[in-house]
Amino acid sequence: MNNYNSDLGFKRKTIRFIFFMFFLLCISAFSFSCGKKNDPTPAAAPSTSDLSAEDKFCDDCGNQMVLNDDGKWIISFKGREILFTDVVSMKSEKKVNITSDKDKDKDKDKDKDKDKDKNKDKYKNNWVADSNLNYINVSPLKNFLVTTSGAGVVEIRSIKDGKVLQTIVTSGEFVTATFSPDEKFLATGNDNGLIQIWEISSTKEIKSIDSKKRINYIAYSTKGDKLVTSDSVSVKIWDIAINEKDISSKMLYEIRGGGRPGNVPKATAFSNDGKKMAIAFSDGLLTINDFEIGKELLSNIDST
Repeated sequence: MNNYNSDLGFKRKTIRFIFFMFFLLCISAFSFSCGKKNDPTPAAAPSTSDLSAEDKFCDDCGNQMVLNDDGKWIISFKGREILFTDVVSMKSEKKVNITSDKDKDKDKDKDKDKDKDKNKDKYKNNWVADSNLNYINVSPLKNFLVTTSGAGVVEIRSIKDGKVLQTIVTSGEFVTATFSPDEKFLATGNDNGLIQIWEISSTKEIKSIDSKKRINYIAYSTKGDKLVTSDSVSVKIWDIAINEKDISSKMLYEIRGGGRPGNVPKATAFSNDGKKMAIAFSDGLLTINDFEIGKELLSNIDST
């Protein structure tokens, strides 16, 4: 009887996990189609009249969206603007947070609106990037937000006010990025197949890997000792060992989409203990794999 209940509980958890991955796949497919619609013309910086949340959830947002620290807002982007969408009303709003690195104390008693008109280069809205964005992600401890642009510019921002804390310049027109679990490192992958690991405090590159294929997605494992990347063919698992001098790396294994040609991996997720990894593919295939060895444990499609 105990074995029966145990098996039943496992099956229920597995079904819920598969439905969760299907949800991730739907979001990924929607976001990918949205990303194709992005207007390459930079959007104008929002004015104070744009602060109302009357707009519906954007239908041409960027190709990535994440939840903030309290789970009440979806953070996405449109053109150069970072948008916040209420998860209950699904209404988006543009935030304005003006800061200046010069003469902050001197300008306290001045008419700020008048000052901004006269000194447009002096004041900047932290929630508007200099060029169109193509990726956004939140750090595991919810302290930072990373945005990337088509110019290969990677900006690490404060999630509280959007202020840019660190800037990294890499190559490629498309860059994806992810934080290590302890928020000490940032891993990036680009459309040239280059994987790079950066020390956030110094912005120093400490490792680069040529994967030979465009990187569409990159993520750290739960323990932070491995990287997961996906390209147009497969999901690859990289072992990264950090020591005092360098980070060594090697590819452990790769997972393809059930042997189906053109079946592109779209999203991955880890179990809480980091022992299992779920993968969603473009044809609707969902698999649950043993993360240590890559063996497929479950699938929603019969492979026979």
